[in-house]
Amino acid sequence: MLIPFVNRFVHWAIVGISSPVLVLMVMSKGVPLEGVGVVMALMSASVVALELPSGVLSDLVGRKRVYLGSLAVAAIGYTIMLASEGLAIVCVAASLYGVSRAFSSGSIEALYIDSYIERRGKERLPALMTAMGVGETLGLAVGALAGGFIPMLWARLAPSADPYDGNLIAQAAIAVALFALTALSSPVEARRSGKATTLRSLVAGTAAVVRDSPVISRLLAGAVFWGVSFSAIEAYWQPRLGTVLGGAEASWLFGLVGALYFGAAIAGNALAGVLLGRTGRVGGLAMAGVVRIAAGGAILALAAQRTAAGFIALFLTVMCCNGMMSVPEATALNAATPSGSRASMLSLSSLAVQAGGIVSSLLSSAALRVMPIRTVWLATGALLLGSSALYLGLGRRTRLNTARRA
Repeated sequence: MLIPFVNRFVHWAIVGISSPVLVLMVMSKGVPLEGVGVVMALMSASVVALELPSGVLSDLVGRKRVYLGSLAVAAIGYTIMLASEGLAIVCVAASLYGVSRAFSSGSIEALYIDSYIERRGKERLPALMTAMGVGETLGLAVGALAGGFIPMLWARLAPSADPYDGNLIAQAAIAVALFALTALSSPVEARRSGKATTLRSLVAGTAAVVRDSPVISRLLAGAVFWGVSFSAIEAYWQPRLGTVLGGAEASWLFGLVGALYFGAAIAGNALAGVLLGRTGRVGGLAMAGVVRIAAGGAILALAAQRTAAGFIALFLTVMCCNGMMSVPEATALNAATPSGSRASMLSLSSLAVQAGGIVSSLLSSAALRVMPIRTVWLATGALLLGSSALYLGLGRRTRLNTARRA
């Protein structure tokens, strides 16, 4: 599990390095404030448009190849951003970021999961999902922390240069190092043969898996609901906390809560891994349903909070639930997915979350014109509570069906 953990940690640390300064970085390259939305929209559009095709391609030509290609594209994108000046070139770099994000999604994870299942079996899968989940969150946290300090260090080393070029150089260098590490250390894939070597049969096979598996179809539906609810919390927690504080200046508090955010998610990953190791992967479906109930209830309570202490406690509870939910759901999804369709399915799951996030952004933007944030959160909390019905009882039915087939 060390290699998957290190890969996920380093990969998301690269992403985290730009996260606290991304908008400032874009503006430093000559993009006006009104053009920032265009840049971000292009990046998101690239991810959404290529998310599923990238998963299919990974299953078709090889997960390791596609992932290494995504790192190469990322390094090129960082280099172009480093030398860019003006909206057009920045848009090119941002689009390459999106392409890289899409092609890295699900590819290398599928390779690690297949290798792990082959060596240790599906029953041990929760341990791998926990390690990878902790690696992702920890990497993002460390990268974001470093990304805030790099501009200050770079200003001392190159005072006349763009203050955010140090972040881009660090990202490109680490991406190259991760390319070499992955090429040398990741498992070698077996060559594919037969029907699965054609694009049409692979897409048809993946669609058939979703259609025929109640576990997968419900997990994908649940991913959409989670994307809707979690995106509304993530997008508006800062202005809502500002309202709770009554306009008092407390930027240090936002920084503290942002740091605790990652800690709560890591704690949730670890706790879910321990619990799932005792209940088993089928019992994890019921656990995912219970966590959704807890998260939905916490969101409803969060919406009603009027004190900073209560708000922060409940917000971190939601973030902990976010970390907890990823382990049983990812375990159930991978256990139910055939090896030949794994990268496609992981990309499809990621696309479902992103689709929920897009729906959330559109509906929330419209709703906030006529209602406060807390009302939007009440609706999303209730939606998440209702989505728990997708999972509760599904684990028991799965065991019964397995017993009947036996």
